[in-house]
Amino acid sequence: MFSLQDAMVSALNQGNLTPELIEAMFAATQGTEGGAVVNPVQRDLTSMVSNTGPQNSSGTALSPTSERSEHDSSPRAKKARGKWVTYVPVDGEEFNELDAALSRLNELAGLTEEGAHMIRNKIWGRKKERVHGYRYRCPYQQRKGFEKCEFTALILFHPDGYFRIEIPSKPHLPHRSTNDPGSAPAKKIYLTPAIKTIVDDCSRKRATVNTTVMEILDAGLAPDGISPQLMKAIYNRRGRISNGTIGGVEEPGESILEMREYCERNTNLPDDPHKPFVVTFSMTPPSLYVLMSTRRLLECHGDHDILTTDCTYKLSWCSVPVIIYGTIAVPKTFKTLAVGVLLYEDEATMAAMLRAIRNRCADLGVNHAPKVIIADSAPAITSSWIEVHGEPKPLGLDKNYRWPLRPALTDAATIRLHCFVHMWRNLIKEARKLIGQVSDDREEAAKRLAAFKQGIRVLQEAPGHDLYPVAVELLRAEWEPEVPLLWEYFAKQWVHKRGTWNQFVHNLPPTVPRHTNGIEAINHGLRHNIITPGHSLANLLKQLLDACKSYSARQTATSAEDEDGDIWRTVKPTKSQVLCAGRWTRSASAKHIYLNEQQDTYYIPSNDLIRICGPGEELDHVVAEFSFKLAATDASVWNGWREYSYFSRQIRICRRTPSYDCSCHDSRTGACRHSLGVRLMEGRLQGYDLYEVRAPGECPRGRPRYTTEPALQTADDYVRRLLRQTDDMENVSAPILPAQAKIIPDEPVNRDESTLLSVIEDEDPVSSGDESEPYRAFERDLLAESDSDDTLAEETDDSDDASESSISSTPQYTGKDGSGGRLTADKICDYRLDVE
Repeated sequence: MFSLQDAMVSALNQGNLTPELIEAMFAATQGTEGGAVVNPVQRDLTSMVSNTGPQNSSGTALSPTSERSEHDSSPRAKKARGKWVTYVPVDGEEFNELDAALSRLNELAGLTEEGAHMIRNKIWGRKKERVHGYRYRCPYQQRKGFEKCEFTALILFHPDGYFRIEIPSKPHLPHRSTNDPGSAPAKKIYLTPAIKTIVDDCSRKRATVNTTVMEILDAGLAPDGISPQLMKAIYNRRGRISNGTIGGVEEPGESILEMREYCERNTNLPDDPHKPFVVTFSMTPPSLYVLMSTRRLLECHGDHDILTTDCTYKLSWCSVPVIIYGTIAVPKTFKTLAVGVLLYEDEATMAAMLRAIRNRCADLGVNHAPKVIIADSAPAITSSWIEVHGEPKPLGLDKNYRWPLRPALTDAATIRLHCFVHMWRNLIKEARKLIGQVSDDREEAAKRLAAFKQGIRVLQEAPGHDLYPVAVELLRAEWEPEVPLLWEYFAKQWVHKRGTWNQFVHNLPPTVPRHTNGIEAINHGLRHNIITPGHSLANLLKQLLDACKSYSARQTATSAEDEDGDIWRTVKPTKSQVLCAGRWTRSASAKHIYLNEQQDTYYIPSNDLIRICGPGEELDHVVAEFSFKLAATDASVWNGWREYSYFSRQIRICRRTPSYDCSCHDSRTGACRHSLGVRLMEGRLQGYDLYEVRAPGECPRGRPRYTTEPALQTADDYVRRLLRQTDDMENVSAPILPAQAKIIPDEPVNRDESTLLSVIEDEDPVSSGDESEPYRAFERDLLAESDSDDTLAEETDDSDDASESSISSTPQYTGKDGSGGRLTADKICDYRLDVE
């Protein structure tokens, strides 16, 4: 007789034993069908079969797993946790991004409440099929107060580059509360989408938890304060961002094959503005390079006019160069554009990178057409720039020490600038060696080196494109007979081949920096803070990907004015800069401003020059003669290098351009006190009036050493100054310039008799009066850092903002023999020694 046991064994061997079959067999055995009485054996068998799952043809039970799909036929040797789940692909839906697929999965799961989303709990892959899988579970699977939800789903990344969703064949059941089976109250969500945005942004910017909490409180997103539950949620999300669970960057493999596949998968423009993608790459020997960027970096900085680039080493054991491309928003704000690695710094590699940046910006609708590139003197940078962006303006002077006049160069639309700090470092290193060869005494060599340094700084500050060749010829006449080898090296390397490091070269505004300090700071950060030297190229690429994403996340959407990359834009001054200019308008320099109407240029003598010459006719002769010599653009009209060097520092030139460019150091910030003061006195500084920013009265004269007034009596001159303040305040509202400026005549008076200095002492105690300018101090520190072996010659501080005596009280010149009369070069030197 065929017993119940035989029937069960037969069904078990055939793989057809199911709970329904067991129930039918027991019903037939007991003579009932569908009876309500359940045998204990029946219950145990039903439970056993339900937990066993399907079997293969050999009768071996398949191990249950929660990431099996209908398309998966791989063997299952290991037993895993969870019940057998059959997944069905969602037809017709493919996604380029994992975030887009996850958003669609949340919709399919019915998670519509705020903050609810599927939680990723496993990542696995199939090497043979080259499929990466992400398993997600319902958030109510481990939520307190609710029944455990078994709903899971898969997101599979296929070799064709698309993400596809697979969901269980069984529906997602409603969530039921364990306290009230008829209702499912929503649990409080601590991390709302707004809070998540702040936490993610602060985490990518490497901000502290305290900073994150303050951002949440300032935004008004935590009206009840920061509870322990919210603080725990913040820490958990920061941890998931740190380990890459949320918003992680896909990492390349160790081999060249894996890195090539990674680059091929990530060449398309992503939807996420902060996700790094590969701009261009090459893995074919001998060319090996990868350049990466983000949408945000290219969209925000790709249209700037100034491009800068540099390579840094020592970030990996194999010393593979890391290249950085960036732009500069005037006056001195560096913006990262792209980062990458390359095996060789050759023209072909750099040209491919420049061309790829231009093409990717075009794909985003950004016009990437930089007009200026500033970098070190690497030949590959210059040649690659010429290949991609065309021939630049002349790079140096010809053999006659004049700018080349070829139309192909003079009409070029781009300019190649060489970094002044790199030039300074290489030049001073060579000068120290060559000067030491011709000097027997170390003190004499030190004096020569200091004088040469001073001459190079004055040459870099030559106040005009056409005046630069004149200054070079004068410096040549000074140093070629003294140290011939030094001048030969300087002229060959830094005048003829790489001569575009002057502050006004090709009439660029002074706000365009002449150094790569911004990109060098990024290199320093990579070496000491961001990149940990590893033992493989893949490790370096992984860290550069994180750095690129961090740069993109720190780039916030600021105003168009702050992000403007136009080199000709006028920089808006700060209130402190305008107040400083207002104080300068009370100085002696501001009261002796000269105007050359033909050149449309102001000439502003320093306070020291006014004290030496006096406020009268002699000062007029000196300024007029200086103006004519500048306009001549001929070295023969000058009485030597020392005359040019001295007066180019004593008389500031302010051209009436839209930005009022000045020849002082502070003009590099776009808002020096001379240009702002002139605009205030002309009434052309928008938003400010001279009456508002200028303190009433004259500059304080200081406390006299002796007084003739009796005790407890007020000095009469002090009372007179107070009475004159009312008149000054009434007349200050009208524009002062150019009506009150002294007009320089069309022809110099006594042109045969030069009124400028022809001889200046070696130890010049007189400065240009600009040592207190912030940008001058910054550049002096920059040069001192690059030349740490020497002590730069210190100049005396004679700021225009210091307390001074009025011109009327300045003693007139009286020589050692008691003679006076017209000032000459020797008399000016004698007077300077006397006042010292």
